[in-house]
Amino acid sequence: MVLGCALALPAGAQTAPQPNNSKSDWRVVEALQPGTPISVRSGGRWHRCNFDYADDASLKCWKEGFQQRLTAATMAARSPVFRREDVKTVRLEREMDATPIGAAAGVGLGVLGGALRGNSGGYTQSGEMMGLGLIGGVVGGVTGHVFPIGHHTVIYERP
Repeated sequence: MVLGCALALPAGAQTAPQPNNSKSDWRVVEALQPGTPISVRSGGRWHRCNFDYADDASLKCWKEGFQQRLTAATMAARSPVFRREDVKTVRLEREMDATPIGAAAGVGLGVLGGALRGNSGGYTQSGEMMGLGLIGGVVGGVTGHVFPIGHHTVIYERP
């Protein structure tokens, strides 16, 4: 009898229901605010868009810039609609402007370059460092603005 209980205990543990994955709740997607930047994985590809709505059957979003350039009818025709069963993953997209980071890196590299060059051609070392730092800051700032740092958080994964 003791042996029977010992063997039945592991079998019971295997048939116990598995905990539900919190990221498999479609209601989280349905509750998003319209205009929220998201990425949808469907058909093996990622599609970046802004959330419009989701219901039990589908998810609809629109591509950045469509709403300003296109009429409502054209926008509705060109906005992606994903069937719920085709959606594998939905993630929130957040972009952080990297302008300050790029500018700081550019200034640092410019000043370092000016310091390493030393005094040449009648320019003072501090003036050269300041000039290269300014140029580096502008180039770094523009680069940081054009290429923002992206962050994403997965909010839904199809079970």
